[in-house]
Order: sequence, then C-alpha cells, then structure tokens
Amino acid sequence: EEIASPTEPAWVDTLADPEEYGVYSHIYEVTAIYDEAESGASNELEVLWDYVSVPEHAFSGIPEVYSIAAAYPNPFNPASHIVVGLPETSELEVMVYNIIGQRVAVLADGRFKQGYRNFTFNADNLSSGIYFIRAIVPGKLNQLRKVVLVR
Repeated sequence: EEIASPTEPAWVDTLADPEEYGVYSHIYEVTAIYDEAESGASNELEVLWDYVSVPEHAFSGIPEVYSIAAAYPNPFNPASHIVVGLPETSELEVMVYNIIGQRVAVLADGRFKQGYRNFTFNADNLSSGIYFIRAIVPGKLNQLRKVVLVR
C-alpha cells in the first residue's frame, strides 16, 4: 500500500484550562485507513507533559518539597535553565553528567536560601546528546533530570 500525508490534521488536542498548571496525560492509538478497510489499533502510547516546566510559569514563594522543579527549554541549544525547589535553607549541589557518567559541569555547590533557585547550564563547548542534571541536598534530595542538547 502507499503511505500518504493527510492534507489536514486528523485531530487537534486542546487543554480544558490552559491557565491550570500541572501534569497532563493523553493516551493515543493509531489506525491506518486503506481503500478496503481500517487496520486494527496500534499499542497504546501515553504522552505526558508538565506545564510546570515551561518558562512562562512563575517560580515564586517557598516550595513544599525538595525537587528539580524545571529544566527548560528541553531539548535545548545552547543553554537550559534548571530550577531547584528548596523548602528550607540547604546545602545544595547541582551537577551535570554526560551519558557515560562523566561530570561536565558544576552549576551549584554551597548553601542556598529557601525558595526556587535558578541555574543555567551553558553547553557551548559540548556536543549534541543526552545529559543528566543531578541535584543533591544531603538526606533530603537526590534527583536526576534528563536534558537533550540538539545542535
């Protein structure tokens, strides 16, 4: 059979309330329509996206939990902003590792006040690929976030 491109989108997804920040999920199935019939449905694919991690969201106030609150843009070129939420003043390390586990950058190493702390990962001298942001607050937080550098 011949595979053709549709002349118009088969569907359009919209958010019920685009002002509502949070994690959204859609589950998709795909079918193919031939002259004779329609194929069976594909396996389900769940797509998640986190509206909290977009730069338009204001990170203000005191977070309730320790976390890497955002990494945006992602994919990025050449810089990504990392937001770490600290519910209380804490010792914080934020490091960047390449895919083989080598540390390529230290974004933070010290004592930081409570709140949302913003760090910039500038990858000017690095090649395209997958990198891992690791945030550590001893005894409170040890979290990784994957980011992708696309040149």
